[in-house]
Amino acid sequence: MGNDERTKLELHALEEEARKNTGNHVVFDLSGTAKANVEDIALILTARLQSAPTNQVWVHSIPSRTALILKSLRLEHLFRLVPENAGELN
Repeated sequence: MGNDERTKLELHALEEEARKNTGNHVVFDLSGTAKANVEDIALILTARLQSAPTNQVWVHSIPSRTALILKSLRLEHLFRLVPENAGELN
């Protein structure tokens, strides 16, 4: 399966999930951030903890070190990552 086909499948899966989910969603865009600071992480986690279970918290362009720290702390399940190759958001 080529990258284009995989990207189309990922986009289709995201669209299907968006149709199923209702509610408010939050997206944090960390593009251009070399590393997230404590305030960035606190905002992401607070948004997830303060929102309803049907809502999603998305993070775009999370720095790899920050993602590794959150995964080590077993907190990555609290938010969704926007796929980097999915193109522009609507």
